[in-house]
Amino acid sequence: MSVEAALSIVVGIVATGVAAYMGYRFVRKRKAHHALWAAGLGLWATSAFTQASALLGAWSVPSYRAYYFSAIALAGLLGAGTLGLILQRRGLFRGFSAYILAATAVFGIAVALAPVDEAVLTSAVIGGAGFPASVRLITPFINVPGGIGFIGGALYTVVKLRRPFAVFITLGATLPALGGVLARFSMPWFLPFTDFLGISFLAAGIYLSVHPMPTVRPAETHSAPP
Repeated sequence: MSVEAALSIVVGIVATGVAAYMGYRFVRKRKAHHALWAAGLGLWATSAFTQASALLGAWSVPSYRAYYFSAIALAGLLGAGTLGLILQRRGLFRGFSAYILAATAVFGIAVALAPVDEAVLTSAVIGGAGFPASVRLITPFINVPGGIGFIGGALYTVVKLRRPFAVFITLGATLPALGGVLARFSMPWFLPFTDFLGISFLAAGIYLSVHPMPTVRPAETHSAPP
């Protein structure tokens, strides 16, 4: 098994676990951002597992369609979920979420109906090269605003809260986006590595947000004896 395949499997397992936890939080608290994060992380797991299957064997047309849809759509849902966490103006959050869901639906239909160049599927790491340009041109309308919401929202949380978990979530948002940029410049082999680092930081950030590290208040400190 290659390192890339192993990393993709680990990413899929971690993303599945975090998605399940976000789903559990949604059931308990009924917060929309939990549902969006659960869906986005579920798509992250799907993209990782389908990428692993290609690295271990080969693409099929259905697995490639599932991979490409999930790899693009996850950024939009995670971005909407992040804005749902920080925006006080709920109308703006609902409008952004409605846009992302509508754009994702259009993209899903395009991915389902577009022809796939099966000659390209002989390579395990191909990004969107198997789809025509008409499909690939839709992707910036999802992953650009989604990435801005995800990374920008995480950075805002760092500045506002100054908590360690926000730094981890920011790194978790930024590294996969960097991998996506490199993939667009014909370097898709970076994706398994940036995805692994991204989901690791993201999972750590979510854990620290629920279980913050203890801090010692100044009043509780004691001077060392002379």
